[in-house]
Amino acid sequence: MVINTPNFCSKNDGLFYYITNDFDPKFTKSMNEESQFLSCYGDRLAVMNFCRQYNKIPSNRKMQLIDKLQRKITGQSSKEQERKREKNKRKIEVGWHNWNEGEHKYKQVRMNTGGGTRRILLPKMAKRDEILEKAKNLFFPNGKSSRGNLSEFKIDIQDFTGEYISQHETVDDMYLNRGVTILRFYLTSKKIPCTVTSDQGIDENLDGHLKQNARKR
Repeated sequence: MVINTPNFCSKNDGLFYYITNDFDPKFTKSMNEESQFLSCYGDRLAVMNFCRQYNKIPSNRKMQLIDKLQRKITGQSSKEQERKREKNKRKIEVGWHNWNEGEHKYKQVRMNTGGGTRRILLPKMAKRDEILEKAKNLFFPNGKSSRGNLSEFKIDIQDFTGEYISQHETVDDMYLNRGVTILRFYLTSKKIPCTVTSDQGIDENLDGHLKQNARKR
């Protein structure tokens, strides 16, 4: 069975997003639903027709057709698009240093307790906040870790020299400025000291007075 991929009359961002993110030929959408992505009526007709044909072909040919469809829209196959996205990213390493109160210094958290060194990809233009957010998600998934909840800690991010990262430097800048083959960062965490509230202090003083009076009796 020969199926022709549709020729589109528009090559806009909405069409690209629709095909690469939302498009699922297994389900033929209504023309109204597709209109938010495909402004051209001819494009909507072409997609609907493609969906009807797609559902009738063997599964081993479906990915080839989707790849061909993406190439028509973007001028690139899905593999080429992925390679292009990878070029805009850099590999970094992230570790975790937690403050040790007894030794009065930061100590690395080992892999078997939820730490270790993680290797990830980040956009070249990523800055401090994005690196910090990624590190928090790695070592405090869902806000929890072996050392406690994220809300219990003061959190920051340092580079491999122990310096805190500037808000303005990008990952690409840091690679150029540090001259290393791979950048390593450390999430730093330190427990926030518990503070006694005024109500707690009043209660403790009251308990002390009551105990003293009890002893006198």
